[in-house]
Amino acid sequence: MPLLLLDVDGVLNPYPACPPGFAEYALFPDDDEPVRLAAFHAEWLRELAHRFRLVWATAWGREANRLLCPVYQLPQLPVIAFPKAPFDPAVKVPAVNAFVGDLPVAWIDDVVTPEARRWASDRDNRPCSWRLIRRLG
Repeated sequence: MPLLLLDVDGVLNPYPACPPGFAEYALFPDDDEPVRLAAFHAEWLRELAHRFRLVWATAWGREANRLLCPVYQLPQLPVIAFPKAPFDPAVKVPAVNAFVGDLPVAWIDDVVTPEARRWASDRDNRPCSWRLIRRLG
């Protein structure tokens, strides 16, 4: 089953404003910025889970499982370990590469770095498919 790597901020959690169809959650009480989530993403993610192995690829780390999976009614998902935030988005690539290996993958992120584009391009020579997807919507 192909992997679907999911970032949170800028993908599932839009900012700086709350778009129609999203609700604000105070998931991080010490943070002035609320988390914005949409019910329609829950349906979309549960549908995708039938065709992909969903994986968190976010600076949220394991907090995505603790805080988002109950809202989206998802089981706990695998998590790609990244350095403690804040970090340069380019450092996601080595961790993603180590996790993905030669598996088919789609990666949804709001920041697609030159390093991520090179990584994806280098996968053209492997016996698997890939997709880099910049933030939806």
